[in-house]
Amino acid sequence: MHVYPGLFAVVGFGRSIMAGMALLSTWSQSIRDKEFLVEMRLRNHEPIEEEKKAAKVAKETDGELSDN
Repeated sequence: MHVYPGLFAVVGFGRSIMAGMALLSTWSQSIRDKEFLVEMRLRNHEPIEEEKKAAKVAKETDGELSDN
């Protein structure tokens, strides 16, 4: 009389834990994806090429000033 309800409760508890873990995993992956995209956006904002161009122009202007 108590075996079937107990078995049902154990299986139900196990399934709810599995569903919770799947939900937590999905949530965790979405957070990782968002953070990755933020990092990629920050890297794209780094003006590496602009810094190289500015350094080149600065060297050229320093060379012109020293010639005068």
